[in-house]
Amino acid sequence: MEQILIYHKDGSSELINDPVLFSTIKQAEHRKVLLGEDVITMTVEAATARNFGVGDYIQLFGMPRYTINQIPGVQKLATADMSTI
Repeated sequence: MEQILIYHKDGSSELINDPVLFSTIKQAEHRKVLLGEDVITMTVEAATARNFGVGDYIQLFGMPRYTINQIPGVQKLATADMSTI
């Protein structure tokens, strides 16, 4: 999968797929409806919780900016495994 950067409100950015943080995009979906929703949904699995928040955004392949507009859910799967959806 292509390297995707997430840009934080403070101006910093980081890779979502980051081998140093043992972070991987497990699933990504783009839903676009004519004159309706245009949503990207991603599931990210990481060894530690990632700092994604409302107002952070990604910009893909010349597409518009996609901004996080609700608090991402976090699910602890094991003692050293976190999943952000």
